[in-house]
Amino acid sequence: MPQNWLLLDPTCHHDDEKLFELADKFINAKDDYGYPMMFYLWGHAYEFEANNNWERIEEFAEKISGKEDVWYATNIEICEYTEDFKRLRTNVDFTKVYNPAARTIWFTYRDKPYKIEPGEEMSI
Repeated sequence: MPQNWLLLDPTCHHDDEKLFELADKFINAKDDYGYPMMFYLWGHAYEFEANNNWERIEEFAEKISGKEDVWYATNIEICEYTEDFKRLRTNVDFTKVYNPAARTIWFTYRDKPYKIEPGEEMSI
């Protein structure tokens, strides 16, 4: 994730010739806990009409939608979640973690995934 959210680098534009190749790579990527992946597609709605590529974006949406292991989010949702993740607190020896945020946070520690609810403290 970027240090500066104004410099978030997209995966590709919706009219990129490699759109479907990149989407397949993302969908078929090995589930590697601890290393989150993001497919960030950018573009403008007016381009669909101007470039006559509605079918292309519809095909992409059909391909990428409905995946249980994908979180579909806006820029601000990703930013806020990442900032809440950074607010997780641990004790000195990393055996406990506390979530001060108002949202559920997922994290990985020693190759094991964890889910911590808002206000929860848990042993890890």
